[in-house]
Amino acid sequence: MKERAERGEPMALLLENRNALTRCIGQPPPVEGDVFAHTVLPHDRYLIATDGITRFVARSEITAIMQQAAEPADAVQQLIDRANERGGLDNSTAVVLFFD
Repeated sequence: MKERAERGEPMALLLENRNALTRCIGQPPPVEGDVFAHTVLPHDRYLIATDGITRFVARSEITAIMQQAAEPADAVQQLIDRANERGGLDNSTAVVLFFD
């Protein structure tokens, strides 16, 4: 961890609530999902990702990858690769949707 901090990697992404499950399927009480409704517009891009990505890739990096990727699969691969380069201590899963 010390070496990562010296390289300037965002350590808060690694340490914050590291072992805490805030919601999980199969444990009481039943999980209530967050539901949001809004209009999907042309050129919108959406990311659904596990903490295996969000703990290792800063929000600004995620934004840049999402904006620059030519295809959803490119964004997914770049996000997973970036997380793995930084240790990949957790499952890295992503779903990316582009609406053109």
